[in-house]
Amino acid sequence: GGQAADSGALICSLGGEVNGEARFSVSHVQSYGGYVLHSGSLASGGSVKVGDVVKCAVDYAKRRKIAPNHTLTHVLNSAL
Repeated sequence: GGQAADSGALICSLGGEVNGEARFSVSHVQSYGGYVLHSGSLASGGSVKVGDVVKCAVDYAKRRKIAPNHTLTHVLNSAL
């Protein structure tokens, strides 16, 4: 634990509408009770329901900066 997490968005198509989507901006990710929890905010007017198809949009610019140290931080935490 303790490593910087990815950020980005979860994007959900809205009932087959052309260009209709709900966007959930992910600001924090953590593991809890065997689940991965994504915290953030849903764009105004958006909604997501069980059964909706959701795709992930990772902030790759941020990911490229944190990836080199991510695995090593796991190793150091384990050693300590």
